[in-house]
Formats: sequence, C-alpha cells, structure tokens
Amino acid sequence: MTDQWKQRAMLIAAAAGIAAMAVAGVAMAERAEAATPAQEVGNCTVAGDKVASPSKVLLGETVQIQLTLDPDCPPAVLREADIVLVIDSSLSMSQNEKLEDAKDAAHSFVADTDLALHRVGIVGFASSPSPSPIGLSQDSAAINGAIDALSISPGTDIAAAIDAAALLLEDRRVDALPVVILMSDGSPNSPSPDPRAAAITSANFAKLDGIVIYTIGLGSDADYSLMEALASSPDQYYYAPDGADLTAIYEDIAVVVGAAALTDLTLEDDLYADVELLPGSAAPSASVSGQRLTWQTAVVSSAGTSWTYVVTPTKAGKYPTNDRAAASFTNADGSPDEFVFPQPIIEVVDPNAKDPCTSSDAWTVMVHSFPDSVGVSGGGRPGCNNSFDSGDWFGGTNPPLPRLEYQLLDGSGERLLDEAMGAPAAGRVDQRINLRACEPPPYTLRLVTTDLNGYDACFNSPLERTITARDFQRSFYRSTEERYGFVLY
Repeated sequence: MTDQWKQRAMLIAAAAGIAAMAVAGVAMAERAEAATPAQEVGNCTVAGDKVASPSKVLLGETVQIQLTLDPDCPPAVLREADIVLVIDSSLSMSQNEKLEDAKDAAHSFVADTDLALHRVGIVGFASSPSPSPIGLSQDSAAINGAIDALSISPGTDIAAAIDAAALLLEDRRVDALPVVILMSDGSPNSPSPDPRAAAITSANFAKLDGIVIYTIGLGSDADYSLMEALASSPDQYYYAPDGADLTAIYEDIAVVVGAAALTDLTLEDDLYADVELLPGSAAPSASVSGQRLTWQTAVVSSAGTSWTYVVTPTKAGKYPTNDRAAASFTNADGSPDEFVFPQPIIEVVDPNAKDPCTSSDAWTVMVHSFPDSVGVSGGGRPGCNNSFDSGDWFGGTNPPLPRLEYQLLDGSGERLLDEAMGAPAAGRVDQRINLRACEPPPYTLRLVTTDLNGYDACFNSPLERTITARDFQRSFYRSTEERYGFVLY
C-alpha cells in the first residue's frame, strides 16, 4: 500500500507539477471544512455525587468516599474522531529515555480520550512502519498494550509512517473526524532519493483524503520545518524541547481533537475535622495538605470521571465527612465553571457506649434471673421450669446467686447497646435489670458473668440468645421479659 501511495504522488507531480499542489491546497481546505462543519459549541450540564460507604460504622472502622462527576454535553461537543498516534521508534529515540516519555504521553492521551466516542490506533515507525494489529480500537487495554509494545529499530521513514496511518483510517467511520498525530525527534533518511519530499507528498495525499494531521517535533534534532509542513496548519504543529513536555502537548491535542467536555479541572476536598485520611488510599493519587485533598486533571470526557479515598472517623456521632468539596473547571464553551459536591453524613457508633435515648423512646429487655431448683421442667427433670416459684425463694438462700452481668448487643453480636449488673433487692434472692436500646430488634442478649457461685444455668436457659420483634408482646409494645434460671450442682 505504501508503494501505491507513492506511485500516485509521482503521477500527480509529473502531470501537474506546482499547479497540482495549488489545486491540492484548495481541495484540502474544502475537505477540512466539510469534515468539521462550523457548529456553535454549548456548555455541558454537570451533575455529580459524593457517597460514603458504609454510612454507619463502629468507631475505628473505615469509610470509603467516592466522588463522581458526569457531564451531559450537547451534540456539538460530542464530535466523534478516529485517531492514529504515529510514534517515532528510531535509534535516536533510545537517548534520554525519549521513547519511554513518548509512551507515557501516549498513555496520557488515551486516558484523556473518551473511548465511548473515539477510536485510537497506534503506528510505530523506524525504517518501516509497524501498525498495531488492533486497528482502530475503543479498548483502552488493547490500545495501551500496543503503546507498550513499541520498540527501538534503526532508520526513519516518515512517509511510510503517514501512509500506514492513512491505510488504518480507510476503516474510519463515516461521521468521524480522521486524525493523525505524528511525533518524531529527527529527520527522515528514507526513501531515496528525497525523504523529506516523500514525507510531504504522503502528508498531502492524506490531507486530500480529509485527514487532519497534528505533528510534534521532539528535541533539538527534530526537523522543525518539515514537521510544520506536514501539519494541516501551522497551529497544528507543536514543539517539545524534551520528552517531559510531551504529555502536556498530547493533552492539549486531546482537548482539541476529542472536543472534551471539561478541561483544566481542579478538585479540592476539605475533610471534616473528625475524620482522618487513610494514607495512600486516594485513587487517583491526590496532593494532600492538612485536611485538604487536591486532584488536577487536564481533560474530563463526556463519559465522566470519579475519585475515591478512605477515611477513619475519630469520634462517635453523626457528622459530614467533609466541610466542602468543589471542582472548578473550564466548560466546553471556554467559560469557567464550578460544581459543589453534596456532604454525605456518616453515623459513627462507639461500641463501648450505651445508646443515649430516653426510656419512652427505648426498646426495653427486662431480664429476670433466679434460682430455679423446684418445680418440674418440660423434660421431666426437677427444677428448671422457667418459673420463679415460692420454693425457689428458699432454695436460693444458700448460697445466693452472685451479682449477674448482662450485655445487650445488636443482631450481629458485635456492637454493644447496653449493659448492666443485677443485685437482689432487700429480702429477695432473684435479680431484675432493664437493658435498653434506641434501635429496634433484633438483639443479642448475653450473660457475661462466668463465676456463678456453685450454680449452673438451666439446660433450657441459654446464656446467649437472640431477641427478635416477635418477642415483644403487644401489650408491652417496646418491652419483653427474658428469664434466666439457675440450679445448684
């Protein structure tokens, strides 16, 4: 295919000479105008959210925070493009890690490109082009893999590289803008006899086919006049003094080619005083100063973006995770704009604290503990009939039950809601306590006393039991009684 492009170039040059190039310039202008019709670019409407998960935790547990930003853009902003990155991988690119810098910049370009709208292809080149087999793709993993696969080879044939990119773009979509972004750090040394003229001819044929060409000259040895001549217009040529400048240039081109929804975004999130950032948890990585997290990104596509991090609450109670979180950016029409995120509220529970609600609001578990040595149980055994009979008064006088401690926990048995220790009233051998919770059942009720002073729990009186809403009688809407019987052994 490369030879075909060059044969066509020689035929046109021989037939028309300089006049043909003038006609080509007119045709290029008409084709470019048809490919990018003038449209009024509107603003994107920006929605977003900030969510804390889980919203209720125990003191000491962590909470993940996620912020999302979703631009909704008018059709003029969402122009589709089929883009080929043409990257020099000649021997000179091995110096000063220029190829690695070029790969990093290409990865950044892919990250800044809305792959729901655009397709990207990769062509590396040295003495011959090496188009990636992925073609024009919307698979970020495949595209990044093709970038990583670029390797150093001798020679520089820019003409063949442009031809290879044009060949990929023969598969472009009807309504998509065809784009080539060419980066080179030197001057072509093939094909003979005039490598520079061959490169210009290939570029002109591509332009005649409606392809928009951006060029980047890297370093002091780049052929700047050639790279500017290859570009579709002088302002579509970029100069990168060294490899570190490439990422910013690719980001600028991504904004223009991809018609990004939002650009130059800065997100600042000021954490609430009673939460601490888990170090290293921010994704993508954030700049941290005190309680402020800051992210910056050059481009936000119409597909939206998100940020996450993890905090550890430092006190019990209900409070927001942040004081203020806001993103400032340039909207699609070039005007400055801002989005302020909502404040998610978290509830942090101290597992060692009692629920602070009044008796009228609480659910009450009345625990009655007593010696249960008389009567007959359902199993035919003496005692343990789960009833505090008159004979139990006398049977429990010597030895007496010790003071018994109980805990009321949530349904999982992990979070303490209330605890109390009983004591016999004057002249009595049984013990009564009330345990209260602000939240509705289920609960776990647990006897925590282990030294029972010679007694043992009745076989039908489990030391730990689950209490559900069914256990609360209708006549005592927020109260239920749990009996614990004990026998001497």
